[in-house]
Amino acid sequence: MLENGIVLINTLNRFRNENRYGLEIGDKGEGTQKTNMRGKPIDLTNEKTIPPSIKRNILEGRLKGKGKLTIFGHINESIQDCYVYSMSKSNKHLKEWYAIAKYDAIVEITNLTAFIEALTKCINQINPSVKTCSFQPIEYIDRREQEFEQQTETHPIFVKENRHSWQEEFRLVWDVGGKEIDRIKMNCPKIKNLIRLI
Repeated sequence: MLENGIVLINTLNRFRNENRYGLEIGDKGEGTQKTNMRGKPIDLTNEKTIPPSIKRNILEGRLKGKGKLTIFGHINESIQDCYVYSMSKSNKHLKEWYAIAKYDAIVEITNLTAFIEALTKCINQINPSVKTCSFQPIEYIDRREQEFEQQTETHPIFVKENRHSWQEEFRLVWDVGGKEIDRIKMNCPKIKNLIRLI
């Protein structure tokens, strides 16, 4: 499909369905993270000492004000549904991808920046609330439940458990501001010149 300019953009919620995608691709914990705060005092007036999970809550408007804060339980983060496009940074595991995902073809993206721009414009034509794309390699961790002192700086949308590390995933994400969405199949002709069949 990609070689003809047809792209399928999935949603985060669909990837949470392990029955649909199996345990190799599906992951009910996609976009979630639990941090055990251990009753550590947090000084919200000192930016350098604010842990990543609290920073995200401040940025997302769930936590406001300045002062000192102590959380004795955990912070559970669950990312709202968004558009997700996953790719691999490597072609080492092509056979596994063919077997598990039942792909009919695999392509190499020859100009990632232009590819992201083209996809974002096409998605924006279907859903005008989508303006920008966030992207980065996935960080693989031992478990999604983290301790206060060892929590990753990486946003939960870009974190997966080590069992998926063979994928060497690079992920594109488009936020839709909490709106209800479904996957989209779209014609994006510009990408035809930005890929080649492997």
